[in-house]
Amino acid sequence: MVTGAEFCDFVVYLKNIPIFIQRIFPDKECIDMMMCKLSKFYFEHIKPKLTT
Repeated sequence: MVTGAEFCDFVVYLKNIPIFIQRIFPDKECIDMMMCKLSKFYFEHIKPKLTT
């Protein structure tokens, strides 16, 4: 994770319904894939607009 945390708790609270908590652990393979795609998008679409 970006923060370096070992996990993140996803919490849903609604009135009159029991609280729902799910612990989410990082998926390194998924994070690596997203970072690759996000870097490509940034350098192809965002950075060129910032430098013109």
